[in-house]
Parts: sequence; C-alpha cells; structure tokens
Amino acid sequence: MTTILVRREGKNMSTKTLPLTEVRDHFTSILRDVSRLYDRCVITKKGKPEAILMSYEEFEGWLETLEIMASPKAARRIKEARTKAKKGEVVTFEDAFGESP
Repeated sequence: MTTILVRREGKNMSTKTLPLTEVRDHFTSILRDVSRLYDRCVITKKGKPEAILMSYEEFEGWLETLEIMASPKAARRIKEARTKAKKGEVVTFEDAFGESP
C-alpha cells in the first residue's frame, strides 16, 4: 500500500493505493474513510491502477472544475489571473470584500 498525504481547505487528505482484493475485503471501512476523511483510493488490479474511489463531494468538485475549464472564456480568465498573480498583481481579501476572512 502506498499513501500520499495532501492538505486541502484545512483537511488532511490521503491517497491510498490498494489492490482490488484488499478493497473488496475492507470495502466498508475504506468507503467510510473516503467519505468522512476525504481520502482517495487508487484501486489496482495486477499492480496496474484501474479505478479511483473518492467522496461524492469531491467528485462533484471535479465535475464543476471540468465544466469551468471547458468554457474557453473561463479558462482564459483563469490563465490571465494566474499570470497576474505571478507578477504580484493581487488584491487582498480585505480590499476585495471589505472584511477579514
């Protein structure tokens, strides 16, 4: 088993790589971890990655991201914003919204 730890939005997330046989034997506990802890599970078959198990909430986030990126206008705006951010052309949260986050 391989585990990769990531922190996103204040949540510790990990990606575990498990063989199909282990996933089958421990599906309930793996599903609980995926759902509650925002873990992901790469399921392998004969050592080759075959599928991903992730929370429904994360899946919805991926779909939303794909929809945004499918829009040329949105993709262009994101690219422009990243370029400005790299140049230091940023606005603080307080300046943008008039309050602290």
